Amino acid sequence: MNMRRARLIPWSHRMVLLTAMIAAFGVIAFLSMRAFRSHTIALAQSQLVQASQELANRARHRHDLIRTYQFQEEQHIIFRLDAISDLIAAISRQLELFSARRLIAPSDAKKLVIEILSSGDFGRSSYGYAITTAGRVVYHPNLPEGFDLSHYRFAREMIEKESGVIRYEWKSPGEFEQRQRVISYRTVYSWNWIIAVGVPIGDVVDNSIEAQHLKGFFESVKAIQLPWRGKAAVYSEDGTVLAHPFYETLNAGEVDGALSIIKTGNGLCRFTDSLGRNWWASGTVFSPRKWIIATFAREDEILGEYHRFRNKMLIGTVSVLLGLILIQVVWTRKLVMKVVKKLRKPVTSGEATPE
Repeated sequence: MNMRRARLIPWSHRMVLLTAMIAAFGVIAFLSMRAFRSHTIALAQSQLVQASQELANRARHRHDLIRTYQFQEEQHIIFRLDAISDLIAAISRQLELFSARRLIAPSDAKKLVIEILSSGDFGRSSYGYAITTAGRVVYHPNLPEGFDLSHYRFAREMIEKESGVIRYEWKSPGEFEQRQRVISYRTVYSWNWIIAVGVPIGDVVDNSIEAQHLKGFFESVKAIQLPWRGKAAVYSEDGTVLAHPFYETLNAGEVDGALSIIKTGNGLCRFTDSLGRNWWASGTVFSPRKWIIATFAREDEILGEYHRFRNKMLIGTVSVLLGLILIQVVWTRKLVMKVVKKLRKPVTSGEATPE
């Protein structure tokens, strides 16, 4: 047997080999694209999480600055209230001493103290009042004389501790909601009075600093540019939109993906917008203000590099397939040419040609 002919691969085997090569290359290409897609999504998720956490750290920094400023301002207010209450208590003791020496009637001495408290000239929004050590009102700008405060926690604490500073919530007549107040109080033992000077914190604390910091933070969130055209937003846990680059509404129900992000809280979520496009988002809960700070990007933008890789892979796959087919065609052509040449050879015979 001719060794060269023995090494020729039969046509059927060649087709099987070609099919196996095409299938193997297709599987490799498919697995490569799938792995690259998963890696791209995972990398984007990691960066979205990192970005939302970084924004939460910025929010915490601004929050700490605001609280430090407010604490310093409140300490200044408390120092001033302490000074006023000390002064009124000292005047009361002096008047009590005068009344003991019969220089002034006891009732007139108490009236003078009440006049000082009722003048209200203690600074912006400050006011004074007096109660007995039994919790009954002696004088209060908004409560009648004799009103029993003994069943209120702040009054019981004032009676028990006799002097100091206390914070409590209180709604005066004509006000729609309770407001936090800070009170400095002193006890005048000879009269069994507690003299207090206080102020609603919201009336004296400069909230413009807080508003400026929050506005600056929200504007910086709106302006953030993440990879893949990603953006950031801030929502409150009650469903209010605090900052968003695309929407001006305050209702999270009107913002694509907002409710999903709020429901997820800390972590990743995937949502579909009103146009049918898929998005990936990462949320970080900022507990001091009950915010959800979110970063998000469209999935097709995230997969942009993957799509370019896939197109290159498809072009490469098609090129390889065309090359394999071309090789097969060349092999087949050579085989056909050999058969044709063999058929065209003259037949030789040992018989003599007749004359």
